[in-house]
Amino acid sequence: MSDQQPKDAPAPSDKSRHTLEFGQFPDDELHDVHAQLMREKEEPTAGFSPMPIALIFFFGVLVFFCGIYVAHYSAGFSPLIFDEHVKAIGERVVVPLPPPDGAKVFQATCQACHQADGMGIAGSFPPLVQSEWVLGPEERMIAIVLNGLSGPIEVKGKKFNSVMTPLGSSLNDAKIAAVLSYVRSNVAWGNDASEVTAEKVKEVRSAHARSNAMTADELLSLFPGTSE
Repeated sequence: MSDQQPKDAPAPSDKSRHTLEFGQFPDDELHDVHAQLMREKEEPTAGFSPMPIALIFFFGVLVFFCGIYVAHYSAGFSPLIFDEHVKAIGERVVVPLPPPDGAKVFQATCQACHQADGMGIAGSFPPLVQSEWVLGPEERMIAIVLNGLSGPIEVKGKKFNSVMTPLGSSLNDAKIAAVLSYVRSNVAWGNDASEVTAEKVKEVRSAHARSNAMTADELLSLFPGTSE
């Protein structure tokens, strides 16, 4: 059987239509349902929502005080103020000179013979660690590097006999001063002698430069003295 009403069936009255739509619910229950629907929040919609004035004011005050703090404690953004190597004297700031490039010169020209730890090679190349030659008169070490060394030499009670290549033609005064300063003041090796200046190297070069290598006896005669 079909549930469809015949075409000539009369249209439902308003009262019957109200019953079909809402069933048999009493009016008070319908009011409760409508009240619950009204309490529901509105669906979110796309669009611009203005920021609260209080929040804008808070961020403005925060930016203002951050600017004052940075301006007061930035020290002009000078890197020297926060450099742990800077030594302050009163209100003056003394900026230390950069360390000499002696380590690189040593690695390139000296390390093969005297070794990275400065201990040298037994019987051939003497040690530089706490050596009386290294810590002695700076002129003597400058002359060795400039002119080279040939023949026997005694260092720390041990004898060595080899040839050191002269470096005066390949290294300028500044590099010789740098590598000698690195060796003489290398605290890791226990050396604490004074640094060598390029002016001193220039002075020794002018007075004692020669084409042939020097001997230990010549060096001791020209530059007598013991460790500093």
